[in-house]
Amino acid sequence: MTDHEPIRKILVVDDDIELAKTITTHLKWEGYQAIHASDGQEAKEMITEAKKNAAPFELVITDYLMPHIDGLELVDWIQKNNGGTYIIVMSGLLNIQTLQENLRPEMDTYKIKPITPLDIERLLGSIETKRQSGGHRAPREIGNTTL
Repeated sequence: MTDHEPIRKILVVDDDIELAKTITTHLKWEGYQAIHASDGQEAKEMITEAKKNAAPFELVITDYLMPHIDGLELVDWIQKNNGGTYIIVMSGLLNIQTLQENLRPEMDTYKIKPITPLDIERLLGSIETKRQSGGHRAPREIGNTTL
């Protein structure tokens, strides 16, 4: 995949299985190849397997707080093992200040839950714009009404 091809393969990671399924279903309706993992450990296994099969995930949307391996640990692991993967972090348990204090350059953007289909479209649009422009990967929040 080059930076000028649209993102097609997405992994959604959240211990809230219903939310993960909802996001994954929406992404599939939009034409993406999307699957979900229930925690960071399962995500690592899926990412490793996909890479081994020469079909890596281009984007990972992950929750911040999860059992076993949290979102920040997963972000660090992805950066170390799959540096070209774009990353969106979402959280419903933290306030914006706490999340901002823990931002990593590897995060492409972040979103405080709840997350709606419109938010998903905006998040993906933000990532695609970055990819097309070759812009740097400074994280920023995508809210319900503004980019």
